[in-house]
Amino acid sequence: MIILISDIHLTCDDKALHQRFLSFLDKHRPAALYILGDLLDFWIGDDALDSYTQTVVDALRRMTSSICPVNFISGNRDFLIGKEFANYTGINLLSDCYVTEMYGKKTLLLHGDLLCTDDIAYMHVRKQLRSKEWQQDFLGKDIKTRYNIAMQARRQSQIYGADNYGKITDANPNTITKFIQAYQVEQIIYGHTHRPKAQYTIIAGTPVLQVVLGAWHKYSWYVQINEQGTQLIAGY
Repeated sequence: MIILISDIHLTCDDKALHQRFLSFLDKHRPAALYILGDLLDFWIGDDALDSYTQTVVDALRRMTSSICPVNFISGNRDFLIGKEFANYTGINLLSDCYVTEMYGKKTLLLHGDLLCTDDIAYMHVRKQLRSKEWQQDFLGKDIKTRYNIAMQARRQSQIYGADNYGKITDANPNTITKFIQAYQVEQIIYGHTHRPKAQYTIIAGTPVLQVVLGAWHKYSWYVQINEQGTQLIAGY
């Protein structure tokens, strides 16, 4: 069995969510775990580990050392997770678009923000934030300054999301089709949009399963894949 999750958005402000995530890891014993981004609500660099994130690191380390491999695709909130965090936890850092075979199905995994091409402003900002120059400049600042910048960006993102929640912040159907065709996959799994669903899309006469993970607000959304197929589950 393989399990996939995304958009947990862990923060020190929400201790109940923090405990729910730790309990989820304790409860499940998959052959592999995939985290498709936004595990943390924000991440300002691997040198900013604190007591709150230390418990997350320790839990992931227990998972990778004694239970199963943990694979991670960065999200729009935690794209600065790097090699030090990976070394702390033992997780495998994957590319933004990762293709693998899961129980006989060729599968494309990604966070999902690359599919939201109608949101032109976000796509522009994403390109800037993922640049080596911006990241070197940001990580060169002291931790307090980085934290303040992250908090300001978080507030702006919340306002922007509230004002633009609708079509432009959802995945573009034509972009989804292009990704499916480019990677020639039988299923695509992503998060980011906070619009959980599982549906088949017909591409060139062939049904392709599209699964969108939900954010961990009310439910602990996850995808379970085994010999019987792919299932989207609203866990508690």
